[in-house]
Amino acid sequence: MKGALRYTLFILYMGFIPNIIGQNQVELIHADVIYYNKELVDAQRLIGNVHFLRDGIHLYCDSAYWYAQKDFTAFGEIEIKKNGGFNLTGEQMFYRNEENKAYVNGNVVLSDNDMVLTAPKLDYRLNDKSAHYSGGGKIVSKTRKDILTSQNGIYYSEKDLFHFEKNVKILHEKYTLTTSKLDYLYSEEIATFIAPTIIQSEKQKVECSKGFFNSKTEKGELYSRPKITYENTQLIGDTIYFDSKKGYGKALKNIVIKDTTKKEIIFGHCAEHFDETSINIITDRPRIAELMEDDTLWIQSDTLWMIQDSVNGDQIKGYHHVVLFNNDFQGRCDSLFFNGKDSVMTLFHEPIFWMDKRQITGDTIQLFIQNKEINYFKAFPNAFVIGAISETDSLHFDQVKGRKMIGFFKKNELTTIEVNGNGQILYFPKENEDDNNAIGMNKGDCSEISISIRNRKIKKINLKKKPDSYFIPMKMTKNEKQKLDDFHWRIAEKPNRYSIKK
Repeated sequence: MKGALRYTLFILYMGFIPNIIGQNQVELIHADVIYYNKELVDAQRLIGNVHFLRDGIHLYCDSAYWYAQKDFTAFGEIEIKKNGGFNLTGEQMFYRNEENKAYVNGNVVLSDNDMVLTAPKLDYRLNDKSAHYSGGGKIVSKTRKDILTSQNGIYYSEKDLFHFEKNVKILHEKYTLTTSKLDYLYSEEIATFIAPTIIQSEKQKVECSKGFFNSKTEKGELYSRPKITYENTQLIGDTIYFDSKKGYGKALKNIVIKDTTKKEIIFGHCAEHFDETSINIITDRPRIAELMEDDTLWIQSDTLWMIQDSVNGDQIKGYHHVVLFNNDFQGRCDSLFFNGKDSVMTLFHEPIFWMDKRQITGDTIQLFIQNKEINYFKAFPNAFVIGAISETDSLHFDQVKGRKMIGFFKKNELTTIEVNGNGQILYFPKENEDDNNAIGMNKGDCSEISISIRNRKIKKINLKKKPDSYFIPMKMTKNEKQKLDDFHWRIAEKPNRYSIKK
């Protein structure tokens, strides 16, 4: 009874041994000739149509040495195949069974459906179905025109994913990409940026260190302060999204848009661009820095709308809570329009601007800019100019109003004011320019008035048509009306450099 039991266990044990040995081992499926001569080499010599198999992966060669530990060295017509269109060829291969790796040398070609990889040598790891190359590799497509090269790379065939390192370059029909590291999902044509990267196309250059780009959909997302340069414009932001097919782009947080030819810089925290209409919309604290002759003009609003037009001139619109700041003049209004063709900036809806101690209002105000300087302004209708007569006098103000008004500048200083229609003037002359106190009040009505200004002070007033004016000594002005109708001194609203929000 005991003998029978031992015999049965022995048979079961022997039947189980092949299954243990067959697991995780390479199998020899076929060879035309097999022989062994230990004096020559301690391995079986396999010749003709040699075929190995491991984990569903087929390895072929013309001849091989097969060692006791299941390693083998293969020669001539090397080929590794697996289901799904994967095929790897080379001139020589060494397979290590314990590592489950195949080291292929000499004119290596790996093709997997549409993709073809060539390299001088390559290590194929059967466990995770990954191919590793060094010493230079080139990937081409059977159906697409793009070419990808790198010094080192890994191809994960199960994921259809590449990881490239050193001298990485993609030559696409629409762009060239260069970087030191890149992940690339081949079938989806998605490049993931993990190192400083440059994408150069015919019209623009993209610089980034993190993000992705899908060549199929032409959509991308760029992070960590990417920079896009196109023609004379440069865009920088914390994050940039774009859809090239739709011609749409969006940038978020700490945005800087520079126009190198016009010396113009735009800031904000949300910007959108539409290719078809060349429109840019900037929201979330948008502001423009326009470099003038000797200073910078800042424009800020809730929303900035811009269109680039090489024929009709660029246009800028600012909506709601518009603020203008420059060391020489400042302004506010509800909306603004700038036409680059004639360099006219128009302020709408309760516009006001200040120059030193002088305040200018009207239903509409236009600033005419020439050579980066204000040449003249127009205020209409209901134009009104108010000026403090001194820093110590907060009760008396020089005042001019009329239906229309034009003011001329020289080197950003107001030199002449012309009033046309319903002109009124009320001012307080002084005996000497440097005096703080006035000697009286001069009041007049005239349809046309011309005022000359020097060193920011009124020098001469010319009442041109049907003047009606009179002078009252200062001691007799107590019971006189000292302000014209609609007088409103708004110096508290005058912007300063801190009014421009970052």
